[in-house]
Amino acid sequence: MIDALYPIMGGMISKYVTQAIKEMMEKINDKIEQGLSVERYKRKVKAKLTGVSETELLLEESSDATIESIFIIHKETGLLIAEANNENSEIDDPHMVASMASAIKDFVNDWISNQAESGSKEVQLLSYGDATLYIESAGSVYLIAFLDSEPDHEQRKEINLFFAQIIKRYSTLFQEFEGDDSDPRIAKVEAELLKFLNTQSNGTKKQKHKESHASKIVAALLIGTITLGAGLFLKEKYGYYVLEKRIQQRTGEKISLHEEDGRLYLKGELREIDHLGKVRAILKKQTDLPIINALYMPIEEISRKFKMQQHKLETLQQSEQALHTLQKKTQKLEASQSALNTELKAERAHIAQLTQSMEKMVKSLQKVLSKPRIDPKTQAKIDALRSMSTRLILAVTRQHYNNAIPNPKNGALTIQSKNLFEAGSVVPNPELIESLKEDIGTYIDTIINTTHNGQYLKRIIIKGYTDTSGSQSLNQRLSAQRAEEIKRYILSLPIAKKHGLSRFLVAKGMGEQDPVIINGVEDKEASRRIELSFQLDQKKINAALSRLRHH
Repeated sequence: MIDALYPIMGGMISKYVTQAIKEMMEKINDKIEQGLSVERYKRKVKAKLTGVSETELLLEESSDATIESIFIIHKETGLLIAEANNENSEIDDPHMVASMASAIKDFVNDWISNQAESGSKEVQLLSYGDATLYIESAGSVYLIAFLDSEPDHEQRKEINLFFAQIIKRYSTLFQEFEGDDSDPRIAKVEAELLKFLNTQSNGTKKQKHKESHASKIVAALLIGTITLGAGLFLKEKYGYYVLEKRIQQRTGEKISLHEEDGRLYLKGELREIDHLGKVRAILKKQTDLPIINALYMPIEEISRKFKMQQHKLETLQQSEQALHTLQKKTQKLEASQSALNTELKAERAHIAQLTQSMEKMVKSLQKVLSKPRIDPKTQAKIDALRSMSTRLILAVTRQHYNNAIPNPKNGALTIQSKNLFEAGSVVPNPELIESLKEDIGTYIDTIINTTHNGQYLKRIIIKGYTDTSGSQSLNQRLSAQRAEEIKRYILSLPIAKKHGLSRFLVAKGMGEQDPVIINGVEDKEASRRIELSFQLDQKKINAALSRLRHH
């Protein structure tokens, strides 16, 4: 969506800049063509004396801009830190305008950086009609000035100098800012912003017709263009941050919110169990997502709650005793006594249930805490068994092979030497098969050694393949025969007797499956191949893990 908006924003900016220059030149030419006036003759004399054209003098006279509002915005969060407005230029919702201005700046900078012909990396001016946003960035914040026209070079220098002074004085405030606008230092910053605005207004050489909502207009027009792309970003970036701060202010709990799979997860530590209801109440007013409690609570809080219930029970028992004493003294309290007794019984039953629940919880926690830990050596054996498949694949792929290729995903070894099998033949090329003896031995040795001398190995599978020539049934039979030939060859090697391979080797024909395709054409010689793979005995591994865990 953002990529689609780049050409729109680019065209818009180019259009507005061109139109603004055109209107400015027309305004200047109109002034030059005005009738006789003292100002005109003064301007002509000044032009002759200084050597500066009358048009440039008019441009200089027209370049004074009035600053209507100034915002200082936190870069990382986009939150408004401080603001100041001229009289009749106050903005109704400065926090929303600050958020949108942040989005505008980020969006346009992103657009500019994607233009090959653009040498600029940062936007400073955004204009529409007679409304302008002037942006300066430094440290952890940036300043946005809302003006009624574009500022000239001198005015930009004044703004930059003022901004540098503010950064120097309040850098600590800006770096530590987390959304708390009650900090007394913020009032000092806003006072300095307002003082600068008043100084700028008093220093303006000519009066201009101001529109009280010029800042809103430019913000609304530019924001309207990118709302579709930036709205979701702002909602996701600031929404949960505001909720987290609201929860902390009302409950004192630091809880993080995380949305995943259409659910809102509560994460962190809950210091007091009573606060959970308040947290849920705050969230239910702001979101319809299912709330998942992933919080944990210290054992001290559970114990405290249990003691509170015990204390409540003792208090009720004392009240019951006092009631019986008063009953002996007066018969007038009999009716009240009956009602109170009923209430006490219900409360006792409720407390008894809570006590049972608490006792079960404490016993469960004690059981977990008292459970013996597995010693490091046993744990190492458990970890080795769990990761045997991964370690075996890694061991196989790290070996050096001359004429075979290991698969790093499943540990299979593919043998596809040129002319390993002639077309239609089941007997491997004698010269080539001898050259593969070392690769086959390396592969099998690695498997046997990594599985504890084959203790956890179920089988070694020899798969035979054909090219796609001929019928499917013929190729299936031919591939099975080729696999059997390789099996017989391996069983004839000394390594077969060394490891007792007859109990592990299994031959399997794969037919014409997975032909080798190179540049869209089948390499038939490569398709006539053999693949060696392994299968672990998961039952034995699980049995060994069970023994180790209960040791």
